[in-house]
Amino acid sequence: MKRLLLIALVLVPVAILVVLQLRTVETPGEAAPSQAVPPPERAADPYIRAAHWFGEAWPVNFWNTELEAIAERDFQRLLDDGFNTVVFLVPWPGFAPDPRSGELDPERVARLRGLMQQADAMGLKTILRISYAWDWIDPGAAERLMQLWQDETHYRAWLDYIEALWQAVGDVPGLQFGFFSWEDLWTVTWFGQAPEAIRREAARTTGFEAWLLDRYDIDEAVERFGLTTDPSGRVLIPERRTPAYALFLEFMSEAWIERFFEPARARFPKLSMEIRIDSDPIYDGEEIIGWFDHRPVWSLPGADWVTLYWAPGMGGENRGELLSPELAADRLARKLDEVAEHAGPRQIFIGQFLFEDFTPGYESNGRIPHEDVSEFLNRAAEVLQGRTGGVGVWTWADYAHDAIANPEFFVGLAGWTTTGAVELNGADLHLGDGATLATDLRRFAYSIEGRPDIAELCVAATAVDGTARLDAFQGGGQDAFAALEFAGPRQRVCVEHELGARRLRLEADGAVTLHEVNSTGFVQRSGIRDRDFELKDTGRAYRALNAALEVQPRLLQPRFDDGWMGAMLIEEFTPRRPVDALRLDTFLPEDWPEAPMLTVTVDGRHLAEIPCGERGADPLQLPTTFAAGGTIRVRIESSAVHSPSGDARELGCLITDLSFGPAGDRPVEGQGSSG
Repeated sequence: MKRLLLIALVLVPVAILVVLQLRTVETPGEAAPSQAVPPPERAADPYIRAAHWFGEAWPVNFWNTELEAIAERDFQRLLDDGFNTVVFLVPWPGFAPDPRSGELDPERVARLRGLMQQADAMGLKTILRISYAWDWIDPGAAERLMQLWQDETHYRAWLDYIEALWQAVGDVPGLQFGFFSWEDLWTVTWFGQAPEAIRREAARTTGFEAWLLDRYDIDEAVERFGLTTDPSGRVLIPERRTPAYALFLEFMSEAWIERFFEPARARFPKLSMEIRIDSDPIYDGEEIIGWFDHRPVWSLPGADWVTLYWAPGMGGENRGELLSPELAADRLARKLDEVAEHAGPRQIFIGQFLFEDFTPGYESNGRIPHEDVSEFLNRAAEVLQGRTGGVGVWTWADYAHDAIANPEFFVGLAGWTTTGAVELNGADLHLGDGATLATDLRRFAYSIEGRPDIAELCVAATAVDGTARLDAFQGGGQDAFAALEFAGPRQRVCVEHELGARRLRLEADGAVTLHEVNSTGFVQRSGIRDRDFELKDTGRAYRALNAALEVQPRLLQPRFDDGWMGAMLIEEFTPRRPVDALRLDTFLPEDWPEAPMLTVTVDGRHLAEIPCGERGADPLQLPTTFAAGGTIRVRIESSAVHSPSGDARELGCLITDLSFGPAGDRPVEGQGSSG
């Protein structure tokens, strides 16, 4: 990130500033009003009440199931629960099968576009979580995440995937915005635990070495931070339990914006990012000596929305403590106020509102007793309404982690191998007597901390000739660990088994048609509906929360009294006649150390990129004609700010004229108001 240059600067004389104040110019035959007329109250945008949707599957394999058959049913249930927005995960591995190319799978794109259009037709807006890292159909997803940091081809392919996605669905009505998450870029932290040879090479391939040498003298870094080098003086990625690891966290945090978010937003204009709001401990051996926070990331340059996550344990000791609804609501308010202080005039969207979480291995996190969750949700309404523009649940309906990549054969035999007489009929798979079907179990489904030792294998099948049996094997073993018996029409048969080898093989004794195969190690029960989509008590409380969240906060950021804007300007104007052009004149002192570019947006539509200091340019043509008496919302963002000597403000650009009018005339309708 660009660092502010605290350079002494002679302030612009007051007389000049008076001349350069925002002015209203008379047009022939029309006297300019002596006072700005406040705009009429602008209709507030509806509050975003969102839910992630995975059909009847779970996040890493749901695109490999028949979503279209249940979409109308589930979308209506979402509406019944008070939601107005559905969040779709758009995994990079599943939508761009080749990690070295951004070319999209046309079938996946068609399905996504169709579901978005269906949601819009039913009254649901959409948000896309792009670059989601996991899709069981691609076992190499984790490798992609490492190569994204180390290989230019993978990096360019990732950007191409994002651009192609915008071209494919950016015009779908109802699309609010997209976002990617810091979680997708976190895998690189593994290098802090890697052997020395790997840390040496990764310092070069990730760009950490170049970043460090650009900012610090090596001897200084060694002395100030305890950075270690190899005998030849080469930089290593610091070990995780050393103070110098803070340098790697700083490098990574800056890269999230400069290397990933800003280039991605240039390709997907409606882009946000889920920011990391947890602080990371800095160790000296086993002792925690400080904390690293990622607050510089929270401003998300150019974004309309800042996305985050929240759970009650944030800000606590997380030693298994139980939290009162009052304490949890207070923590939520304090965290949102902290984010707002750094995010500026951007709407906040809580993409994952984790008011309950039953994931094994995280029992020590502070949590609200289940019987008190409804009271917390009641208290949360007031906290959220004044501080956020949207909130979303990750778990709308309970789902099972599933180690099968393609459980319904919806994408053919992808992920499966077969022997013998096998025939695919639509999404049903027919096995003749003696035929086999095998797959690798994606053990990540079981590998959460505190994972169970027992999994449940469930098969839905039809015995073709009245009765049939499936023998289940693990690994290369010749002894079946279970025999699943079927008689007649479709049945679902489940058996428990120990988590052993990764390979699962099913062998048919008699002809059988398979409809679905699942292997479940854990059920996430934090939804407001259960696995049968029945509403829970917490679901009724969440419906009340949705009903209480009505409108987004009205965020405005006016100029200072002397005409300077800060990092961002957001103002509203009311023209007295139809207008279709904008006049924007700006000024910078000659010795100003920054050369900001101004990004101009009118009513949410990008208008232009203009260098600050340009005066007397032709008016900017607006994308449409605005009627008299309406409200026009203008947003200008400066690419750089500076705090001159003797002025504590962070200043972006001096706005000398900001006004609207008809094309061909000098615009005069600049009746601005910050509300």
